[in-house]
Amino acid sequence: MQRTACACLETMIQAFDSCPQKVEVFIGPGIGSCCFEISRDLISQVNKTFGNFDDIINQNENHCTWDLKKTNQLMLVQKGIRTENIYDCHLCTSCHPGDFYSYRRDQGITGRMGAFICIEN
Repeated sequence: MQRTACACLETMIQAFDSCPQKVEVFIGPGIGSCCFEISRDLISQVNKTFGNFDDIINQNENHCTWDLKKTNQLMLVQKGIRTENIYDCHLCTSCHPGDFYSYRRDQGITGRMGAFICIEN
C-alpha cells in the first residue's frame, strides 16, 4: 500500500527537524471514494494493513470502494499531524474529466500532474 505522504513527513522530520504538530497538509485532487472501486479480494489486504481505521471501505451488494484520501488523513494523524492541519480540496479526478487526468477512468492513458512542498523556517 502506498504511503507517500508519511514518507514525505518522515523525511521532513529527519532532514529539516520539522515538528509534526506544526505541519500543515493539503490533499489535492485525487480519485475519490465515489470512484475508487476495488475488488472484494483487496478488502482483506486493506483491512489487514489499516484494520484500525474506520470508514475507509464502503461496501454494498454491487461494489466496494476505498477512500484513499481518508486513509492518508488517518495515517498522517497517526504520525502526529493535527487533524485541523489537514486540508482536503474534495475534488475527485475521475469525476472531472475536463479538469484532471485519471489513470483508472482513462484506463492508463493519461498526462501528468504535479505537487509542491514548501518548508518555512
